[in-house]
Amino acid sequence: MPSLPANPFERHSLERQASVSFPQHRAFQRVSKSPASPEPADGITRWPRPENAASAFGRKRLLIVCTANICRSPMVAGILQQRFEAGELADKVDIRSSGVYGLEGEPASREGIELLAERDIDISGHTASLLQPPDVEASDLVVVMEEAHRKAIIAYSLDYAHKVILFSELAGGHTDMPDPYRKGKRAYVRTLEIIDDTLDAGWENLIKRLGLPTG
Repeated sequence: MPSLPANPFERHSLERQASVSFPQHRAFQRVSKSPASPEPADGITRWPRPENAASAFGRKRLLIVCTANICRSPMVAGILQQRFEAGELADKVDIRSSGVYGLEGEPASREGIELLAERDIDISGHTASLLQPPDVEASDLVVVMEEAHRKAIIAYSLDYAHKVILFSELAGGHTDMPDPYRKGKRAYVRTLEIIDDTLDAGWENLIKRLGLPTG
């Protein structure tokens, strides 16, 4: 994987928690409440921090999190967007993705872009972003690909625990989604299968957790 972004705002408890899976983890930033957050890379937008995330614009805010924000999370976000549009729910949900090791400004993986294009899903304009506390605070639901991602977020603040769920838990499981990075097209095809199977089985659970209308 490309070199990971440095973080001048590292939090020691997070470093200890994340070091098992991410030995050089310096990503999930501790942002002071007084200075402004670091400026994101070009093309990256962040949600403002509302008093109540769900009521900010009348739309639920769904954040998808993986490691670098170039493979799994943009693929999940793209597929979710298509499903919400098919269910006429796109105007009720704002979907974004980020990475605990987010490679700011990097595009989605070529394999992911090509496979989703076969489904008429365009993620070619995606640019990776580094997960920061305000992103979590502004979200109604945070869906992570690995347990290590959840632990990294919760290690920063237990206040986030109630809104973070492992992707497989949507369908009643508890397994990490394998990272297809640099493992070839077959690994990406398998990733798509996992995403499809999980969303097919866990769709009603996701809708319920977001508080969206059913039927």
